[in-house]
Amino acid sequence: MRTHWPTLAARHSARSRPRRRPSAPALPCSRPGRTTASCAIGHEHPDAQTLLKEASLLNSEQRVSKTRICICVDDFGLSEGVNTAVLTLVAQRRVHATSCMVFAPAWVGGAAALHQLDGHRMDIGLHLDFTEYTSQPSMRHSLRALIVKSMFGLLDTAEIRAEIQAQFDAFERAMGRRPDFIDGHQHVHQLPCIRDMLVAEMQQRYGHARPWIRISQGLPFGAEVRTSGWRVAVKSAVISVLGSRALSGLARRAGIARNGRLLGIHGFGSDEEGYRSQLEKWLNAATDTDLLMCHPSAQASADDPIGEAREIEFLVLQGAVLPRMLAERGISLLPMSQMRCTQR
Repeated sequence: MRTHWPTLAARHSARSRPRRRPSAPALPCSRPGRTTASCAIGHEHPDAQTLLKEASLLNSEQRVSKTRICICVDDFGLSEGVNTAVLTLVAQRRVHATSCMVFAPAWVGGAAALHQLDGHRMDIGLHLDFTEYTSQPSMRHSLRALIVKSMFGLLDTAEIRAEIQAQFDAFERAMGRRPDFIDGHQHVHQLPCIRDMLVAEMQQRYGHARPWIRISQGLPFGAEVRTSGWRVAVKSAVISVLGSRALSGLARRAGIARNGRLLGIHGFGSDEEGYRSQLEKWLNAATDTDLLMCHPSAQASADDPIGEAREIEFLVLQGAVLPRMLAERGISLLPMSQMRCTQR
């Protein structure tokens, strides 16, 4: 028998659905008044008429769509190029979430601009990091070492808890509020010990007003092969087996909301046409409450190993193709916190 896990599902629409399942209370979401944001970048912007037309297309499909997903940009704060991409795509209503690296080089300057977007309908989350930018150099590990230590119980729980607290504190100082959600740089938030300390800290710090948490469970292996090929399917399976099911169980028992499946895993080796094709396949596979992660940047950093892939993602996501793909498939974009918990 297949186990049904609680996930984030769409709001009840005026149209009734067959075999409707009971839904839980809506996630808490408190936002200040809306503001507008604009961002100048080195790429050519679509003209005002084009943007209005695309916004109208997105608005119309949101009213009739049955599938709602969230597109999330990871790594805000990593570089000025990533920050610019986020601000631009949010202004275009192409993404509705971003997760922040609070000790990364461009966080302090970027947080002020991000704070101006707080009234937008978007989720701003913490991108928990143990492999690149931490509060203490001693807490930084290579991904391989971190996986091995976590799997064999070699991590110091007090040190892990203290680092998690430091990253929550840094986010709250900059934004003046709790994060809307938590995920992990290179998915480290789901590893043994880290996931336990994370959920414990969320319970203690936020009580019942807890952020939602990302679950890194991708498509079934066969579907992933058809969508992205064997190499990416294996990568997705490895990410999932490192802790997605265990973290989902922890979150469920703690009453913490979470996304459906995770889309967006790829090898960072595609050209523009390849990424556009991959995006289309992800949207074809999307179901209600799925999360599509992405890593765009308006400008590649010299020391970024996936810098070129980031630029390609940005070009595709800000182009005219995304609104058309969404409309053709009846998919609308929403923040995860605007959706509800229910049974899949």
